Amino acid sequence: MNKRASGPPRRPRNPVAKAVRTPAFKQRVVPDKRWKNRLKETDKAPGEDPPRKEPDERES
Repeated sequence: MNKRASGPPRRPRNPVAKAVRTPAFKQRVVPDKRWKNRLKETDKAPGEDPPRKEPDERES
């Protein structure tokens, strides 16, 4: 079987797949915003410790 002569490809390429490979779609590191929520909770009730989640006491 010979190589196909230059011309249009048999199957057109997906333009979305090409766009996704650009730097605009690279993963970004987003800073953790949970500490801001904790600050707001402590401002609402000064002098009180924020509630802690205690681990379940299960017998093995």
